[in-house]
Amino acid sequence: MAYCIRRVRSRFEQELYVPFMKKIEQDERVIRQDIAQGRLYLLEENGKGVFIALVTHHPGEICELRNIRSIEHAGSEQYERTLIRFLMAVHQQDFKRMVIRMRLSMELNTLMLNHLGFVHVQFDTNEKNPIVYERTFD
Repeated sequence: MAYCIRRVRSRFEQELYVPFMKKIEQDERVIRQDIAQGRLYLLEENGKGVFIALVTHHPGEICELRNIRSIEHAGSEQYERTLIRFLMAVHQQDFKRMVIRMRLSMELNTLMLNHLGFVHVQFDTNEKNPIVYERTFD
């Protein structure tokens, strides 16, 4: 297996992944706004996109991992873990914390997040994404 993780910079190519992100965030306007303000990453295997993630930056040296989504479900936990580790390595230079907000229906493996150093910090049923995990970079 040959993996490649790259930042998707082309607006044209970013548009190709909007339908996959709509499975998590229904509002296409929000997705496009997040893409414009954040960084979209793609994990490829043998030249084929298999996992995407969007990282947005917030005040207070916080980055948020948003819209992490499998394009194909085969072996998705391994792809997810690989992509999150990569994003942690890339962003720990510039940020003090990485946050992941989830809906109850999201497919992220919480045990895997704990193994990667993320801690459950919030549950608020009034929020759109009520479950929050956070990883502090040392």
